Amino acid sequence: MKNIRKTLSHLLLLGLTVGCGFFAFSQKLDGFTANYAEGEQQAESQKRVYTASDFAGEEEASSEELTASIVQSTTTDSSQSLNISFRSKTLVGFKTGRGNYIVTITDPNFTGEPSSPVPEGYDKYDEDSGLPILEGVVSFVIGGGQNKEVCLPSTLTQAETFVIKVTGIEANCVTANGEEYNGKNKWVDVTVVEGKEIKNPRITSIYIPNTIEHVAKNAFTGVPADVTIAYEDESLPEGVFEDGWTDAATITYGTYKTKSLKKANVGGTADDLVDELGRPISFVLGCKKDNKNTGEEYDRPLVIQYDKVTNGQRETIYEALPLTNTVGNSYDSVGKISSLVYSRLLGYKLGPGESIDDESIIFHNIMKASNDSVIDTSKTYWIKPVIGYSEKQDLSHLVTFKSTGSSTFAGFSMFTLSMDKNLSITSDKYPEPHSLYLDVKQDLYEQNKLQIEKGNTVIRYSLYNLYLSSYHFIYEGSNGELKDITVPISTVISYQTLDHDKGNKVSILLENKKVAPDFSAEKVRTFELVNITIQMDLFATSSSGSTTVLGKSAISYKFAYITVRNDVKETVFNYNIFLVIFFVTYIALFAVAAFVLYKVLKEKYKNDEFRRVNDKKYVKKALLYGAGSTLIVAAIVFIAMRVGGFANTIVVFNPTDPLLIIFSIVGMIVGGYFIVQAIKAIKVGRERRKAIRLRLNEDVEDDGTK
Repeated sequence: MKNIRKTLSHLLLLGLTVGCGFFAFSQKLDGFTANYAEGEQQAESQKRVYTASDFAGEEEASSEELTASIVQSTTTDSSQSLNISFRSKTLVGFKTGRGNYIVTITDPNFTGEPSSPVPEGYDKYDEDSGLPILEGVVSFVIGGGQNKEVCLPSTLTQAETFVIKVTGIEANCVTANGEEYNGKNKWVDVTVVEGKEIKNPRITSIYIPNTIEHVAKNAFTGVPADVTIAYEDESLPEGVFEDGWTDAATITYGTYKTKSLKKANVGGTADDLVDELGRPISFVLGCKKDNKNTGEEYDRPLVIQYDKVTNGQRETIYEALPLTNTVGNSYDSVGKISSLVYSRLLGYKLGPGESIDDESIIFHNIMKASNDSVIDTSKTYWIKPVIGYSEKQDLSHLVTFKSTGSSTFAGFSMFTLSMDKNLSITSDKYPEPHSLYLDVKQDLYEQNKLQIEKGNTVIRYSLYNLYLSSYHFIYEGSNGELKDITVPISTVISYQTLDHDKGNKVSILLENKKVAPDFSAEKVRTFELVNITIQMDLFATSSSGSTTVLGKSAISYKFAYITVRNDVKETVFNYNIFLVIFFVTYIALFAVAAFVLYKVLKEKYKNDEFRRVNDKKYVKKALLYGAGSTLIVAAIVFIAMRVGGFANTIVVFNPTDPLLIIFSIVGMIVGGYFIVQAIKAIKVGRERRKAIRLRLNEDVEDDGTK
């Protein structure tokens, strides 16, 4: 009896030891996640207050040199995000196989890359081809050889890439001297033979389609008398042709030589054109002092001016924007010294009834720079971006989300939220509840409608480009003060699919000490996803089972802030405490069960010489089976944790992984040992019962009847 009490105390001590061991292990476990931003964000120095007088001497940047566009404007219930694109304009020409005119893209959304002409999220597409459509103008008309008749197009299409809608004709498309395009855009070539000038016409006729929306002054000047300029309609429309657009003696109306050429195909690759501007020109979009540029004139951040509207009342705000350059330069730039396109995402926290008027936005403190990065500080420029999106989009049009809990374990914090796809959008064309995708990508949806209805193609939602995103926390520090920290997302995957079958759960796992020394989920008050992109595309499954994303089906929206919870302290499930209580309770129950079983067996076999309970052997077996079963249960618990409450969807190191592996291996070994012992016990039991039956048979007296 004394030994059994000792066994019970040993098992209870084992439970406490295991529980305390898990607790200590959870505090010491060192994960293998990539380093996050170290330390806390330092408070910014006092910002300078800007007013309109600071920019009184600025000039507007020439639209021939620099353009800016608001590519997207997105909102949440507490913020507004602006995706801004600056482009240093270069003349990139496109032409047909005849090669007798050059069309340049003037659309502010053009990226400058013919192979990828539009930015991510661009949503203007040609109705016929489904390709991105951009606006452009005729810059040069080039005659000569067999191409003296020039039929200007209404559209140019580069197969599988883009469509140019030709909306205008620029000034000096053809001149007497032709300096603007290497001498090729002249009316005539003049040669001298034996002292006589011989004029050879390079252009005999120019045909203008009625789709042209603007023709600039001096578009066609110095026109020889024998050249035909024809317009497709019976008369010139009002407001389209500027006064002095041509000095031709006569203009023919109601004809277009070859109507099939109104929709032309681009032949070959684009040409980088040369003009008097020496494009592209480099611009500095905000700079600061450094070792090379030490004067105060270099301390000029890019400043955004906008109107904040609060319940109908306007307030003009000037805000200095921080530099985004991460490669050592003390400026942001666009042009020859960097790249033709510079983009940035701006985010603003807004209260109830507040919004930003996109039409009011202006950027200040823009300067020119030489190709060797010498900044011209003598003059600054301002630019007003054009609206490059068709419609603002709110986050609720895409997804609805809520925080579904937090937990901690082994020095890690888990934050879980659900992001349910909003499939309840209605519109005039699609009155039944549907995904926003149908409204944005109507043509592509209609092309694949049958496969979508069959379920072979689905509209997929994803959190995209996660490596460009961050987590933002406000949490209580060790002394109760509120601390603010932003943590870059570190993951081996670039996107997270929102899977309806899995509840659209997004589980975020962070190692506390890699965030901050005093960080934990219990202390978090505010949690935000920063610079998050939500993408929709068409994901198709073929009859053979292979899957693919349909080309040009993706549409994405960027959000500077998605507030998961704001100034709320949630209840956090602590797996450390749970495991301590669970294993202490389990081993205590096992000890009680072992003690009760001992009492039963002791009483049952007290008169059986061979099966009488041996106290020492029973204690040894109880300890063995108690420890072994604890290991097996631990393996089961960690498997349940890994696939259940502590399963992360944003892939990083999970602290349950090594525990799951270790305890699963040990548990299988112990389980195998228990199975072997059970088989042996069954065999012994059978042999014992067989022996008993034999002894009973031998005890029957032979009466001679058998």
